[in-house]
Amino acid sequence: MKYKIKVATQYQGTAKSLEKYLQKYPPAEILEEITGCQWDKDIEIEHKNLGEAANFSGYKFFFSFRQPVDYMWICVCHELAHLILREKIQWKKNNRTSEFLKLVKSYRTPVMKNNFAYAYEQTMAILLQAGCEKKIERRPLHWSAWEKTFLAMDVAELGKRLWPQFKKFFNTNIDGRGY
Repeated sequence: MKYKIKVATQYQGTAKSLEKYLQKYPPAEILEEITGCQWDKDIEIEHKNLGEAANFSGYKFFFSFRQPVDYMWICVCHELAHLILREKIQWKKNNRTSEFLKLVKSYRTPVMKNNFAYAYEQTMAILLQAGCEKKIERRPLHWSAWEKTFLAMDVAELGKRLWPQFKKFFNTNIDGRGY
């Protein structure tokens, strides 16, 4: 898989720095180690003035190239985690999951009022991002280091419930040495 970065001339230097960072710490490989799912599709990356936010459409990731390179790397990890959850793990297509989502259809996140499907996928993407960051020794797996991220995404309640199990899984099953 390749990352194809398409940016205006003014961001070419930043794009080259991001390419080096992606090669040094390959998100797809790190996520494969955590999830067991191989990602082989190319990803396009484009600058979009979103401040600290990021999003994706298809296999295109959008985020601001005004952010530090390590932050852009986090965006790639997080958005790629969403794609892996949707396309490789296919968490919504599981019959039991579908039935469960019907049971919790009235659930809404506290601030943005998103449904449970959003909350669950966002929480899982953050947990996978946390695994990536731990692998490169950028941020530790301590709730205190991650609580603000979960709050910013309006999934702190669910994140706090799943955090201990993810941390245990990661520490037990994933090689904790850095990349």
